Amino acid sequence: DVVGHEWYAGAVECAYQNGIIPPQMVTGHRFEPEKPVTMEEFLTLVMRGYKSRKKMPEEDSCVPEAACEPYCIPYVRAAYSLGAVKAGEDLKAVITRGRAAIICRTLDI
Repeated sequence: DVVGHEWYAGAVECAYQNGIIPPQMVTGHRFEPEKPVTMEEFLTLVMRGYKSRKKMPEEDSCVPEAACEPYCIPYVRAAYSLGAVKAGEDLKAVITRGRAAIICRTLDI
């Protein structure tokens, strides 16, 4: 569903080929780039990218497993360890560009 002439097509393909986009976020060969992204999805994407350049921290076990999708748990916990997210944030809420930028700055990426 990401057409080759879209400005972001190369970035999406590169991210998928390098394991940054988890298979759980691709349904029937569709990435759905127009779909809103939740906090847990964003943290999963950003931390999978983070680990391609930096050492992943120990996971912070303060994130209860019931709080997010199973495939997101290690990435959300790592983001908590780095102070990118605070306890009590709604992991199922759609993330804004502004909040995403703050997280990226916190992670120094």
